[in-house]
Amino acid sequence: MTWVDVFIAEHVSDMYAKVPEFLDGFPEVKAHMEKVQSNPKIKKWIDSRPKTNF
Repeated sequence: MTWVDVFIAEHVSDMYAKVPEFLDGFPEVKAHMEKVQSNPKIKKWIDSRPKTNF
């Protein structure tokens, strides 16, 4: 996994949270986001990070 994978997954995740249909028609992008977010260290950070608007 590279920093680009994390960057793309985070950007897509932010958009997906605001517009759930954002990924309609892009199953590969959604799968990529989910794969990155399922990494144990990344998942731990997501679960414990402060909630912000950004």
